[in-house]
Amino acid sequence: MNEQTDNPAPNATMAAKDRVAQRSAPRQERSRARQLALLAAAEAMVAEVGVDGLTMRALARRAKLPIASVYHYYPSAAAIINGLARQYFETMRVALDASLRRHLPETEAAPKLGQALPCIIDDMLAMFLSQAPAVRFIRTGLRANHDLRLLDIEDTFVNAAYLEPYLRRLIPGLDTAQLKMTAAVLLEAISVNLLLAMELPEAERAGLIEALKKTVVAMFEGFRIRVQPSPGPPVTI
Repeated sequence: MNEQTDNPAPNATMAAKDRVAQRSAPRQERSRARQLALLAAAEAMVAEVGVDGLTMRALARRAKLPIASVYHYYPSAAAIINGLARQYFETMRVALDASLRRHLPETEAAPKLGQALPCIIDDMLAMFLSQAPAVRFIRTGLRANHDLRLLDIEDTFVNAAYLEPYLRRLIPGLDTAQLKMTAAVLLEAISVNLLLAMELPEAERAGLIEALKKTVVAMFEGFRIRVQPSPGPPVTI
């Protein structure tokens, strides 16, 4: 997720994907297990020494694999960071989708946003904490590398797409373009603040999370007042 507001050019993103893609997709169970062990070792290293300390030779030693085996799967350290990021974003998508379905069910015509949105933020925080501390360094690595930054932007909009059906129901006055960008802004704002919360002492973290919850609820209420074309079902706070 990145500060840019528009999607990167498709050709540039495809070229970036090629440069940081894994070299070999394992088909056999043994090869798949070896690749997962390699990523697990990389995640542990990143948690200990950050992305700058992740080198192919050090990773081979950590994973107890020949250096040739590391290069068999990934051409560079950036490609390994990308592999870790793919795991992270998939975990995020699954957690976000489950939380949205649980707290904003389609059967509920007038959801209580004051209850639902804080619960969704709590779910996302739990997901972030479950992947700490490596997730902080992975996000840093994504922003420090040009190719990975392009993919990070793309992932922001992919993940934000999970929010769009819910935003369409909660804020029916938004057109398609507004819906897409609002979802991206909302998800990025929550993600950045959750990452910040992970860096804070527990007492300060609780205060930041509480402020984030109130801000998100207020944002939804403000949008409903500004863009809703006609009175809709009341939203209970």
